Amino acid sequence: MMIKKLYKNSNFYISSSIYSILSIIAAAAGYAIYPLTIRLLPVMAFGEFATTIALAGLLSCIFLALNVASLFLTKKHPDILAMIEYLQQKIMILFVITVLLLAFFSPIIMHILKLSNYLSLLALSLLMIMNIPTVFSLGYLQGKKEMSRIGVYILSASVFKLLFTILLAVWLRSEIAIFGVVLGQICGLIVLHKLPGSRPPSLLSIFKRKSVQPKNNWLLGYLIKVVVSCICLSFAQSADILYGKSLLSNKVSGTFVAISTLSNFAFYISSLLIWITLSGINPKKPAHNRRMLYRSTGMIFVFGVIFVAGLNVFQSTILKLFVGDTFGLFIGQLPKDSLYQTVVATVTLYIFWLMAQNKKFYLLSAIVFVLPLLILPIIFTGNDPISLINLLLQVQFVGIISVVLLILVRYLSKKSIANVKK
Repeated sequence: MMIKKLYKNSNFYISSSIYSILSIIAAAAGYAIYPLTIRLLPVMAFGEFATTIALAGLLSCIFLALNVASLFLTKKHPDILAMIEYLQQKIMILFVITVLLLAFFSPIIMHILKLSNYLSLLALSLLMIMNIPTVFSLGYLQGKKEMSRIGVYILSASVFKLLFTILLAVWLRSEIAIFGVVLGQICGLIVLHKLPGSRPPSLLSIFKRKSVQPKNNWLLGYLIKVVVSCICLSFAQSADILYGKSLLSNKVSGTFVAISTLSNFAFYISSLLIWITLSGINPKKPAHNRRMLYRSTGMIFVFGVIFVAGLNVFQSTILKLFVGDTFGLFIGQLPKDSLYQTVVATVTLYIFWLMAQNKKFYLLSAIVFVLPLLILPIIFTGNDPISLINLLLQVQFVGIISVVLLILVRYLSKKSIANVKK
């Protein structure tokens, strides 16, 4: 009864605080997987394990898009549950087709990413399918501002993933331990639907023969733009791991991927602010929305400076704890990679802020940010991990300048239009 009262009566700021605390604890549980599995699995197996998780993160861009779209729809249309269930059903069909394509092209994917076990791609496919009902439920509940409930889900899913992954790693001693993440995702989703509060989209809606359909095509256009934007941002966030695994030798790439995975903690903590900001957006109060953007951007900047400075001082201790004694070649990667992730988080906040209000330029902003990253495989040579992360920061800087120029052009164009109207 007390828990139910907490969900229903706590205001947005209390709920967001609970969400943040639970999410930080969940992050600790989630990242505990890596120092434990790297000691339980061979280096090559751990590299494949971490790469599969990174690939799941890259493919989750579409799920991320659906999460933002669900949040936007819930705020714009409070009685949108039937529409979200319709989208959930159609997207599930799309992703079953995607999984079949993944199976067809699996030899090519495995060759590029140097994967050795087809079961890694099976786990990836299951994660994709399980993420569909999860993101629709989270987006709907974020729109309802039930942040504490989402925090409980994130914590429970992280704990289940940790337990199942460690058990499988101890038992199998191979990259198949990735199935622990799949089992944890399933258990977390069950917990989310059992918690008291608003009824999220039904898990059984994907099997309905008839469902509510949109009366116009604006939703389809919005979803396409959101999906493309999230593909760009997810690629930027996963570029360090994907490029490390594909461009460096097998001997070096395993440790590089492990350290890059640790650096994602900077993005994860920043993402807490992103989702709190999106949940607090009010379509009828643009000035309030701008203040939330400025405040969150400043907080991410301050966190990034403190976090990167701390890593620069304590990186040897951290690397020894997480990847063992063979980290000499990688000194400098962790703070630089964390700086890279903090910048990605800042740009993601801005683009999602535009996206959640269906403002213009979010698609173009995402594209111009990621374009410079695509040239990195062409200009990178050698097998030095520090050279790779330095080059990644350089091309990212070009992307940042491109986004800033686009913002400036947008501002000047709006100003000139306003002057013409006067």
